[in-house]
Amino acid sequence: MNSISTKDLSLGEWRKLRGNFIGGSDSASVLGKSKYKSPYMVWLEKTQNVSFFKGNAFSNFGTLFEPIVRDHFRKSMNLEVTEPAEMFIHPEYPMLSGNVDGLIHGEGNLGLGVLEIKCSTTNRISPHELAQNIPIEWYTQLMHYMGILDVGYGFLQVYYRDICEFADPVFVERDDELIKANNRRLSQWWKTFVEGNTPPLPSTTEDLLIKHPDSHESHIEASVHIRQRYNMLLSLKERIAGLNEMKTSIEFDLKQYCGDHQVITADGKPILTWKSSTRRSFNSKQFRKDYPELYARYQTETQTRTLRLKQDKL
Repeated sequence: MNSISTKDLSLGEWRKLRGNFIGGSDSASVLGKSKYKSPYMVWLEKTQNVSFFKGNAFSNFGTLFEPIVRDHFRKSMNLEVTEPAEMFIHPEYPMLSGNVDGLIHGEGNLGLGVLEIKCSTTNRISPHELAQNIPIEWYTQLMHYMGILDVGYGFLQVYYRDICEFADPVFVERDDELIKANNRRLSQWWKTFVEGNTPPLPSTTEDLLIKHPDSHESHIEASVHIRQRYNMLLSLKERIAGLNEMKTSIEFDLKQYCGDHQVITADGKPILTWKSSTRRSFNSKQFRKDYPELYARYQTETQTRTLRLKQDKL
């Protein structure tokens, strides 16, 4: 089993080391399966020494609480779990690495497995949803580790910090075909874009804002393809506006029928509710007027670019 010791590394040294590999938390992003980071962003991190996440109070909590979650899993499952102070390297694909939260030393047929720990919230995923289908980012990460360590299973242990409860551990079985396919794609991505020093194409609006943060007082003539896309966007906006108008009209009819009642039923079963509620909002305009200096202290600036359509169909 190939590995690099991380025992005496500082946090900065560890992060620098991770930049030389595709780690478990990178795998879903590189494969285009992550809602939080794109392949282009991973490429910038690996080649341009850019960091898009420098940590926050929640991630710091997760780091500090991880030993407690590991110990809970160990006791609740009655399994031996060790915390390896090393980065594991895939024997066939040297650009793939894994820093696992725990190695499970199961008895008999269970054998060696990996433990992945997450400190999350019920807003991210409820206990019921977790038991049915774990997030693709976490699943991909576990498969990544199983492939590197050549083990047959893993466990996901989640702690909900918003309700201070441990979720039931989720057993995840190895999917050999998926692991092989992912490894081939990850390896090819690394060779093409990182070793080839060629950026992957932007795939999200955030990518475009990273690549083109500022607009200049210049213009570019629309190609035939761009003219077609422009006209398609205009048509879609018209259709959406019409559908929104229809939606508003139907909602009005339902509310009018409901009247003073709270529920509309069909065959005795509720089909919709129109309940009274109190909504509180913050009057930022008045606050700015009454306390301009305090308002200015908490103002933040973000740079963005706004897309506005200037012509009718071309």
